[in-house]
Amino acid sequence: MSNKIVISNKDLLSNKFDESILIDNINRLSLDLIMKTQKNLSNKFIDEYLLDENYATFPEDYLTKNDIYNYQPQYFLKNK
Repeated sequence: MSNKIVISNKDLLSNKFDESILIDNINRLSLDLIMKTQKNLSNKFIDEYLLDENYATFPEDYLTKNDIYNYQPQYFLKNK
């Protein structure tokens, strides 16, 4: 039996989740919604999940660095 927390897009609207929970649920969540609702994501998470087209399930999930700049500006401030 798994102890993983299962979340949906609706949950993203009113809650902040640890990146490990987002990763466990990445295939059932909209990347666009993660980007817009989950503030201060790490550069690693943004690079490995939000900007990786392999995780884009919906057309709006094909994110660009411009999208990231608008919703996750810290990405451009941290050392890479």
